[in-house]
Amino acid sequence: MQITKKSPSLNHLFTNINQVCIVTNNCDETVRCLSKYLGIGPFKCWYHQSPRLFNTKVYGKKVDWKMKIAIAWIGNIQLEVVENIEGNTIYSEYLKTKGEGVQHLLFDTGNLSLEQSINQLAKLDCSVTQEGMLNIPVQLGFINLPPTPRFLSNLLIPKFAYLDTENLAKTTFELLKLPPFLPLKSGISITKPDYWIPEGNKNINSSLPNSFINQIFKVGILTYDIDKTVRNYVKTLGIGPWKIYTLQEPRLLQTKVRGKNVSLSVRMAVTYIGNTLLELVQPLDGESIYHELLSTQGEGVHYIGVSSDKLNFSELLEHFSKLGCPVAMEGKLENIYQFAYLDTKPLAKMMMEVVSIPVNKISLALESLQPDEIYPN
Repeated sequence: MQITKKSPSLNHLFTNINQVCIVTNNCDETVRCLSKYLGIGPFKCWYHQSPRLFNTKVYGKKVDWKMKIAIAWIGNIQLEVVENIEGNTIYSEYLKTKGEGVQHLLFDTGNLSLEQSINQLAKLDCSVTQEGMLNIPVQLGFINLPPTPRFLSNLLIPKFAYLDTENLAKTTFELLKLPPFLPLKSGISITKPDYWIPEGNKNINSSLPNSFINQIFKVGILTYDIDKTVRNYVKTLGIGPWKIYTLQEPRLLQTKVRGKNVSLSVRMAVTYIGNTLLELVQPLDGESIYHELLSTQGEGVHYIGVSSDKLNFSELLEHFSKLGCPVAMEGKLENIYQFAYLDTKPLAKMMMEVVSIPVNKISLALESLQPDEIYPN
């Protein structure tokens, strides 16, 4: 699914967004809110420290840290929740500077290995900021396998690396190396958790009884300078091409912020990475939640677009409202579709967006909009 054809001038290193990660002050509390109110889960949860968590470095220096991690699936994208328990890490840096929220995205790099990807990005001044390895026990049915011997670590133990992309991309990129021939979904399925949330739900590929969100179709990033950010994505990270729009009346209609009619203008740029829409927004004039979020937490990932296979658009708005997540901002994009941002930050540490058309029609809908620019063209 693409906004435009692939450009031969781009390296197309990143092929999919595999994970959205929230950094929080209390992992268990956040995960319980996500599962109890938003129906997301079940979550596999771990308390990672040495010796399970090893070969850990931050900015090239050996650093030991302890953390809690919880993982669930929303469609084909992982939702990860991280709590930094002890140690100075990029997670603790994020919490100090921005507070709780989406700290990084995990990307797939296709056929390139982790080492090849890191070397390629290092040439573009995107160095590794934090890295480590996780020797998590494996559970196959009722059989528990012991941790992998260290002498097989480079072959069989997962390794993760975070890249210095925040200034360029307004978020941190993570890469992951798994054992040969082990897909991400299978890898998470066979790892043995320390505990589950909710308790009693022990199949990560199942859904909760109160589940109503079945897909993450969009990742939304706010920026002060959309032109510079788009060019960073293209020239350094090889992500694009992008359709860039200036949206205001009459293209942007019926806009409201918390029920109040407003007139606003924004610049928006969109591209697809795999099947996930990546959206950049720069607010211009008028009142908006974009201004609010930028002023409180700065540039970065502030919302995800979610869909439901159980509820239509109006039913979603009503259901979110009953959960204590009212509409923060809404509007209509020409006569194509309605959109609404839900105030899910108290529960999910980020906002969620829903739209009034099936998500598999969004690409076609955006094709009908006339962009101000396609970059690179």
